[in-house]
Amino acid sequence: FSLESVELLESINMEMYKIPSGEVTNLPLMEKIAELGKPVLLSSGMSNWAELDQAVQVFKGTCELTVLQCSSAYPCEPEQVGLNVMLEMKDRYGCAVGLSDHSMGMAASVAAATLGATVIEKHFTFSRYMYGSDAQHSMEPEDFRRLSVALKETWTMLENPVDKDAVASYAEMKSIFQKSIVAAADLPAGTVLLREHLVFKKPGTGISAMRYKELIGKRLKTSLSMDQMLEEGHWE
Repeated sequence: FSLESVELLESINMEMYKIPSGEVTNLPLMEKIAELGKPVLLSSGMSNWAELDQAVQVFKGTCELTVLQCSSAYPCEPEQVGLNVMLEMKDRYGCAVGLSDHSMGMAASVAAATLGATVIEKHFTFSRYMYGSDAQHSMEPEDFRRLSVALKETWTMLENPVDKDAVASYAEMKSIFQKSIVAAADLPAGTVLLREHLVFKKPGTGISAMRYKELIGKRLKTSLSMDQMLEEGHWE
């Protein structure tokens, strides 16, 4: 919160700086931190676009910058979270974005991560009954642990896209549960297949039920028993 605090933090080799919401217009402080060239988290609460634009300009090109969407409301209701603002920040500044989350649950943080947030800030307390203005709006240890797990799982999902056509992992299940075309009754050779001659049953190791229209109007070359799977070569 002051130039002196920067000097103190530098004396203990601080690796990253967080600009809190109330300091977004503190140009001398931001300029001093920008000169260090260290990663910066810039919280945007209490600032309008014009003020935030000026703050971002101080750091652009000088350090690794992450801008955090923040609604300075305690607690922050879902209607006030402003995930749309975080997305606009990403487009507007072309830098990493995150969320300083003052909501009571974990939905806002997980939603932000899903939308591209790389940093989540959340108030932490050992007990909401502790002294201090932030304690009652903070997360206790078990909830914080659950949030951390949810965020890590969310980022893992985003980092591992799935190929919808890669069926090897469920090929056996596919063959068990999907349906094949079978004879609805005993059908003599020469039968011209109609829809009522066909039914669809597990397993899916035969001709897929998806292809049944291809068989309508075909003439059987061989007789079929009831529930016998149709195979290529049974018709002409």
